[in-house]
Amino acid sequence: MRISALAAAVALIATSASAQVVTDEAVGRAPPVRAAQVALITTTDANGLIAALQRAGFTGEASTQGRQASVIGRIGTLPFQAFLGNCDPSGGGCTEIELYAGFTGAGRITLERINGWNNRTRFARASLDPDGSPSLQMDLSLQGGVSPEGLKSQLETWGAVLQTYAAFLTSSPDGAARPAAPAAPAAQPRPPRR
Repeated sequence: MRISALAAAVALIATSASAQVVTDEAVGRAPPVRAAQVALITTTDANGLIAALQRAGFTGEASTQGRQASVIGRIGTLPFQAFLGNCDPSGGGCTEIELYAGFTGAGRITLERINGWNNRTRFARASLDPDGSPSLQMDLSLQGGVSPEGLKSQLETWGAVLQTYAAFLTSSPDGAARPAAPAAPAAQPRPPRR
């Protein structure tokens, strides 16, 4: 008798607990809309990167220096280079993108100014190349997958930072614009890595 009373009590508790579950439909709300499944980009090659650059409003063309495949891109008048890394042996299926712009004609810039830029600016890093000319780099990883819109957003961020950096290089340390120089800064592709 005790066992059947205990079983009845458990059944009553289970029934009343399940009756208390409130669903969106029960209170007149529509269930949440699920985002459409988007195919993630997990690898790319030069052609895929060129297409992504074009979606972001830039231009690009494939370039090969030695065994290093890259893409020469352009944001307005500013050229830059995109190196593909962590690729499968065939040269496709790359999971890393290094964006790089080297500048010549910017005049002498101090490491102190470069460090100041890095302390105030996110997403990309400025440095001085071995010859003392300023450069800008940003790394992108496709590992784990990135949506096409996410990659476009990262490339647009690169474009904004690159344009801001070019303006920074032509300004004086106190923030006033420098007088026009005969050779304005121009991003230059760097030599291939060894």
